[in-house]
Formats: sequence, structure tokens, C-alpha cells
Amino acid sequence: RPLSVLSASLQKNFVFGDLVHLDNRALLQFSSNEEVLPLPRLALNLRYYIEFPVQKYPDSQENVMTMQIGVDGLWNTRWYSPSWNPNLGVFYNQNKILYNNGPVFDAFVNIQWKRACIFVKGGNIGQNSLSKEYFSAYRYTRPQTHLKFGLFWPFYIK
Repeated sequence: RPLSVLSASLQKNFVFGDLVHLDNRALLQFSSNEEVLPLPRLALNLRYYIEFPVQKYPDSQENVMTMQIGVDGLWNTRWYSPSWNPNLGVFYNQNKILYNNGPVFDAFVNIQWKRACIFVKGGNIGQNSLSKEYFSAYRYTRPQTHLKFGLFWPFYIK
């Protein structure tokens, strides 16, 4: 029996001046067979941040360093989130508990310095106050509030 997935996405980004950015994405999806492929009906990703130049090249309008400070939020409707089997290293379908996996909020600071991107991210910052869902997959807890530091430096840019 064939399986069909119908999905529609909507994305609208708002920029106020050169400073405030409100990036919004919504995904609506339907599976023809929820037992084979369960999907959340609606998923939202909201990314709100301010972006500003820290340093410009002398005698130029091009930025040497740009900074973003903001919050990234995720939410979706209740669904039968897959379960994980660590012995086999695979996900499998479960139909015991519905999860809504959200809302989850991450605070971030991104610094774009020439080609390098330096970032600091506070993950799952609203876990105890905003969301009482502690599981991201069947029998697996979501990562607790955490702090990550990183550096991304591509060696080839077109």
C-alpha cells in the first residue's frame, strides 16, 4: 500500500530597520498512514534576534565583524514521537505516549568574524518554567539546560 505525505510550509521573515529580525516558519503536514509514518500536524520554528555590525573595514562599508543576539523557539503538536533502540542503533514507531516536544527555547550569540563564526548557545533555557515535557523521544529525556561554545571555520567559500 503506498504511503503519501502532504505538507505545506509558510515562511515569513520581518526586518525592522537593520537591527531587528523576526524569522517565522510553520509546517503543516498529513500522513496517509499514521501507524507507519507518524508526523506532528503542525510544527513552528521562530527565530528572533538583533543583528548589528561590531567592526567595519576602514574606508569601506563592508563588515569585519557582525553579531547576532537572540532566541530560537521550537514547538509542535502532539504526536507519537519515535522510540530509540540503542542496541540496534535505530528508531522505531511507538504508539503508547503522545509527545508535543515543546516549547523549547535556545538563547544564542553568534559572532561572524571574516570567515569564522564563533557562537555561544544556551540550550533549552525555559525547560522548567515553559514546558513540562521532559522527553524528546519515547523513554529518552530531553537534554537539560546547557551551555555550548563553538567555532565554525569553513576553509572554502564561494
